[in-house]
Amino acid sequence: MRYVVTGLALAALAGCAGDSTSRDVDQTKVGYSVDELRQSGAPQGAIDPVSGEWVPAGTFAKTSYEGMTYYFASEQNREAFERRPHEFVTADGYLRKPLDEVRREAEVK
Repeated sequence: MRYVVTGLALAALAGCAGDSTSRDVDQTKVGYSVDELRQSGAPQGAIDPVSGEWVPAGTFAKTSYEGMTYYFASEQNREAFERRPHEFVTADGYLRKPLDEVRREAEVK
């Protein structure tokens, strides 16, 4: 019994036990919280959550969703994100799908 309790405690500490927001290793953070931006300033570039493109600073559109700021390669991508942000990102600023899959889907469109 002690081993089961210890295992559950370790899993909870690792963020695995019953956490619906736990992520796979290959997911990518694309949203920046106000605190992150305050600490490090504007990013030098960002990953567009709609296309998966790397976008250099100063060339992107941006928007906020659930307290996170997201950057985009185009106004069209920003508008697509604003219509259905939950399809692209989690509440804590990570891509819902692996970056490679996001890029493949964007190429098809």
